[in-house]
Amino acid sequence: MHLDKRAGVVERHFFATGRYNQRPGPRRISLPSPRLIPGIDIYNDRPAESTITISSPETQRVSVTLKPNELRRLRTHWQTPGSKVTFDLTNPQSLHFDNLAYQRE
Repeated sequence: MHLDKRAGVVERHFFATGRYNQRPGPRRISLPSPRLIPGIDIYNDRPAESTITISSPETQRVSVTLKPNELRRLRTHWQTPGSKVTFDLTNPQSLHFDNLAYQRE
């Protein structure tokens, strides 16, 4: 994984959520400190739908449901950094992420 500190872009070819998601059920991932998340690419490689919700106390909640084998860019359109950004995932074992872009406060 390569982190470009100037732009706050994580570069890596689709990373899976790994061992964290081996058991079924929803998961929550949180990023500390103020972050502005413009978007992330998400791929669902399983035969079931999967839902991703990104939220923070200061911003509007953004949610998308991916169909089986769907690749999509989730854009937040946030203008304000969130003090604690949270990713809520259903069927997380099927998700792969790439191009997570963020800016610090």
